[in-house]
Amino acid sequence: MEELEEKRRAQVVAKLHAILRPFLLRRMKSDVELMLPRKKEIIVYANMTEHQKSLQEHLINETLGKYLNDKLSIGRSVTKLNNLVLQLRKVCNHPDLLESAFDRSYFYPPVNEIIEQCGKFHLLNRLLERLFARNHKVLIFSQWTRVLDIMDYYFSEKGFEVCRIDGSVKLEDRKRQNQDFNDTNSNCRIFLLSTRAGGLGINLTAADTCILYDSDWNPQMDLQAMDRCHRIGQTKHVHVYRLATAQSVEGRMLKRAFSKLKLEHVVIEKGQFHQERTKPAIVDEMEVCMVAVAC
Repeated sequence: MEELEEKRRAQVVAKLHAILRPFLLRRMKSDVELMLPRKKEIIVYANMTEHQKSLQEHLINETLGKYLNDKLSIGRSVTKLNNLVLQLRKVCNHPDLLESAFDRSYFYPPVNEIIEQCGKFHLLNRLLERLFARNHKVLIFSQWTRVLDIMDYYFSEKGFEVCRIDGSVKLEDRKRQNQDFNDTNSNCRIFLLSTRAGGLGINLTAADTCILYDSDWNPQMDLQAMDRCHRIGQTKHVHVYRLATAQSVEGRMLKRAFSKLKLEHVVIEKGQFHQERTKPAIVDEMEVCMVAVAC
């Protein structure tokens, strides 16, 4: 019975491919540029700090309002937080995303405290130290402009020159920052970008490293972010580091994202809607992704 069911599904998929083939043409980067260096994605997990674990527990038990009232001495009632998944993601990215919203504070804690409060930020700090020691240029993507604000403050305190693009940056400033970052004589080695605002139309081939601080529910958004440096004109191998918090809601997000990529692989790639090659590049990328998850 199982063999018959699998055969029936294969026949249905083959029919769908036959229907789509006259209407869909797909050209990959490797079809245009045969010498394009490869891209490798690595998923790095960070442990939660005790502060993050406490916030996560209070969120799940719906006692966060009382906990922060007592901790921060706000002296006012706090409304119930909606969208639990969204709040849990804030805890993973940085506790200040929650605490600053409660006490309405726009002042950042000291740099050492910013690092110690968040396991993922501590991991980012260690990763950047090694990358800068080897003279890499780095793109850092996040969906939260508040996270970019924290990073901007952190790097300014460290004395690093930073370029930044989010939804509020004008077109002229975008072009100027792109030119400054791609300049070989520039001292700017960090480019902070919003995942949605810094996707299409930006060429940053001067960078050879991409860090996804947080992932998107839509994996195509993350793929577009990676392609800001892994595109035609790149001469170096590109490494993508996807940061995630262990034993958190981000694990569920990654599973959902890779299941969507697997579906895209079956529907589009198996249909061979591009020029025939010995081995499609997307297969290599999928293999890298699945191996990283398994590790």
